[in-house]
Amino acid sequence: MTAARATGGDRDAGRPAGRGSGGYRLDGGDDAVPLETGRARGLLTGLGMFGTGFAVAAVLVTARMGGTPGYFVSVTAGLVGVGLIGFFLNRGTVPLPPKPIWSPVGIAALARALNLPFRPLLVTLYVLGAIGVAGNLVLPMVLHR
Repeated sequence: MTAARATGGDRDAGRPAGRGSGGYRLDGGDDAVPLETGRARGLLTGLGMFGTGFAVAAVLVTARMGGTPGYFVSVTAGLVGVGLIGFFLNRGTVPLPPKPIWSPVGIAALARALNLPFRPLLVTLYVLGAIGVAGNLVLPMVLHR
């Protein structure tokens, strides 16, 4: 067993618990590396389109309107959002946070780059995601639709 595993994972023994690695912090401290504004705007647009598209699709599925043109348009908007995320992930010179872009650390980096409040942005994106999962996956399986 390695020393890192013996101390509780891959975390460095000298690094305090609760801090992100690679200079990213949720509180936007002095060692935080800002993303480029255009890149952050593109990533946030992609996350917003993904969340909104699938949340609207979930509402339509819940209302038994899953095969309508509105459903297909909203799913397409969600997939275009995924494409935007993929496009903007590898653009720019500043490295991304060590965590996924949809994690709190990644969303904090986006909020910091765009001067947006972190908590409302995080809550909005996560609520849209929860609506999308609940309406597109959970309810149809539970209600056998």
